[in-house]
Amino acid sequence: MKKSRYILLLIFILIISSEIKGTEHFKLDGWCYIDGKANLELWQKKEAGFISENIINNAVALGCEVLKGYTLKDEIDKESAVLQSNNCPFGFWRLDYTGYDSSGNIYFKLYTHQDRKIKNINEIINEISKITKLSDGDNIIYQKIILFEELLGDFLKEDGEVIIVDPEKDIIINNINEIPVLKIEASQTNSIINVRVVALE
Repeated sequence: MKKSRYILLLIFILIISSEIKGTEHFKLDGWCYIDGKANLELWQKKEAGFISENIINNAVALGCEVLKGYTLKDEIDKESAVLQSNNCPFGFWRLDYTGYDSSGNIYFKLYTHQDRKIKNINEIINEISKITKLSDGDNIIYQKIILFEELLGDFLKEDGEVIIVDPEKDIIINNINEIPVLKIEASQTNSIINVRVVALE
């Protein structure tokens, strides 16, 4: 009888520890997993007066998007804000997988917003705010993708910044600190790469 109790207790402890371990995936370095469908994951980082969201593609074919996202800061005077600086009240970006070389390095292109296309800062911030107000539900990630497509695409620079990455290393995009740390896993058999959010070590 005692032996069966110990076995049940051990099973219970293993289940609890595996659940705790599983939840670590859903909160990493301030980033929270919000929703996921197919190969897409929505990650959010939220603090007082600040929100950032990224939709990350876990299985990326050559020429496709790795991620797209935005940041919105509430506490900055939007009229006097200078774009391309830390005082900018918002930012948005897209990262594309553009190729690889014989050494195994992977090539990305990072597209960020260009200020000359943005006439009214308050108007664009109001549009971004609509994204943040979407209620949780089964289709939240798809709703946000539609808004990202309608809103962000028109304001991205035409020429992206080339980023070359060794797939053995985690990707940290230094000029945009509102993108979570990504781990890239290259396939040995095809050109698809696997992408996942990881904790900064």
